[in-house]
Amino acid sequence: MIQAVKEGILSVDPTAQFSTHTALPFKPALNVAYFDAMIDNGYNPDQLGISAYPSENYLQSGVTDRMTKIKSLISQLYTTFAKPVFIAEFAYPSTTPTEEFSGYNYVDGSYSHTPRGQYNYIYDLTYWGRVNGLIGIRCWAPDLIIDDYLSLSLFSEADDSYAAKIAIDAISNGLEAPLPVQFETENLTVTMSSGDTHTTTSNLNMSGGYGDMFNANATNDYIQYTVNVPEPGTYNIKYRVNKYNNRGKYQLIIDGTNQGTEQNLYSSISTYVEIDLGNKTFSTAGNKLFRFKCTGRYWYSSGYKLFTDYIKLIPQ
Repeated sequence: MIQAVKEGILSVDPTAQFSTHTALPFKPALNVAYFDAMIDNGYNPDQLGISAYPSENYLQSGVTDRMTKIKSLISQLYTTFAKPVFIAEFAYPSTTPTEEFSGYNYVDGSYSHTPRGQYNYIYDLTYWGRVNGLIGIRCWAPDLIIDDYLSLSLFSEADDSYAAKIAIDAISNGLEAPLPVQFETENLTVTMSSGDTHTTTSNLNMSGGYGDMFNANATNDYIQYTVNVPEPGTYNIKYRVNKYNNRGKYQLIIDGTNQGTEQNLYSSISTYVEIDLGNKTFSTAGNKLFRFKCTGRYWYSSGYKLFTDYIKLIPQ
């Protein structure tokens, strides 16, 4: 029946696009099965829709870290079906919900039930979605200002006066914010301390499937990457590494100045971490030298190596 409706609309407007959406975002296998069934039975949507009410606690009681799970579902659908994902129904409260909607009271991580918390939830999901297959968020009934739903609305009411909450701008601001710039270290120009080597190493846990292994063997060894900063400004500097039992301690030095603090990259088990080294202001664009200098090793470590995945610059 849905396919027949689609065909009828296409006969009038050949450019029309179609979707349908699921209701339970924290059951990923059910979502995949739903869209598989639709496609297998002749209805092939252009976009895959989901609903997401992260604070709802009737059907989702016991589910934690919901932002991460929503992102995971979007990524899974986008990867599995090679189609963009649209959040067809969404709401998150700006105050503690009451009465009929009192069950929408789950606080998801750092996203408080405040106007700023509501804004941040929508903004962060929008910003992340730009490069992860999410093409839209439809806030359900954003102008519904009945008492019970007021906390979930995007408008406030006081003495018959109405005003938009700050969350009204969250989607547009998330779409306009500069995106991070990520540099895969295995693709960068490299210089090293005398006698040392580095190898491009296959690793499925790293972005792009590869990382750069610096085979340091002593304190003061270094590997230096040439990073092309796109434009002047302040950036948050991060890099992702694999910690393990033969890693050293490292200090990042950018154009001769220490950035952040020394990092101990030893771990008894293999782990992957993104390290935040704070903000750096560049007065000019162009090539900058990012030197990772070995400052020693933890006494349990069997080596001085450094295994990097990427360097990330996040405009501030």
